Amino acid sequence: RCCSRWGCTIRWRRPWVGRASRTARWRGPVFPAIPEQALVLADRLYGSGAVAASLHAACRRVSSHFLVRAQTTVKGRIVERLTDGSCVLDVPVKRRYRPTPEARTLTVREIQVRVARPGQRATVLRLWTTLTDPRTAPALDLARLYAQRWEHELYFREVKHDLRRTDLLQSHTVETAAQEIAAIVLASALLAVERMRAANGEVPVLRVSFAKMLPIVEGMWFTLDIAAPVLTEDQKQFILTQMYERMRRHLTPKRRARSCPRAVRQPVTKWPRLLKNTSVDGAFEFTIV
Repeated sequence: RCCSRWGCTIRWRRPWVGRASRTARWRGPVFPAIPEQALVLADRLYGSGAVAASLHAACRRVSSHFLVRAQTTVKGRIVERLTDGSCVLDVPVKRRYRPTPEARTLTVREIQVRVARPGQRATVLRLWTTLTDPRTAPALDLARLYAQRWEHELYFREVKHDLRRTDLLQSHTVETAAQEIAAIVLASALLAVERMRAANGEVPVLRVSFAKMLPIVEGMWFTLDIAAPVLTEDQKQFILTQMYERMRRHLTPKRRARSCPRAVRQPVTKWPRLLKNTSVDGAFEFTIV
């Protein structure tokens, strides 16, 4: 689960071996996998000068950009205030983590945005990006884009619970496990294409039920594979049309704009204790600080 790609947006998570010396204990050559003209979304583990400098160098090689949530403890020097409320920031990079000897500082665009729902305490996000032009990449648009990155958790759930259907991988070696994971990712990409075709611009793509669509697609592929030699093109097209129409009938309910408190009934470590189960409804409100 190092990365998941939708279109040209990439999200990474948990690249560290442990908590101690996180920057020094980077695990694996992930950065060279950035495709051309992509936008990388990353959480606070990447929001330090050291990691952001390496990420910036990798993105620059392939004409890509990044949008990361910066750590609140990292300080920088404001170079310029931009018209949309963001600013250009110089962040120091320690000598041992510089991608090149002359890269003493990293220049990024910093966006501070307050996010809240009505009746809920606001949270301030500190974002860094290499998209420096506020006319082509407004601060609020980037903040809303970052807020959507957890949509990838739905992808992981669909792949693990609906597509794979087993608690564990069926492979017995590291090599075959890698092949199995690659096959699952390829299958999910093919299913995403079929999902888009089923939606056909008439309904939101993500509301087409993945769990209901999967057996329909399996039956459609099996039928066309076995009967293709005896079917005419009109008959094949009729089967596809009927299958896509059936997929469109299976829509999930519109998701509620709701969030629940980050607390547990039996506290562990520093988590707050949940005494009363509550939730907050309504859309997020974004305000540039």
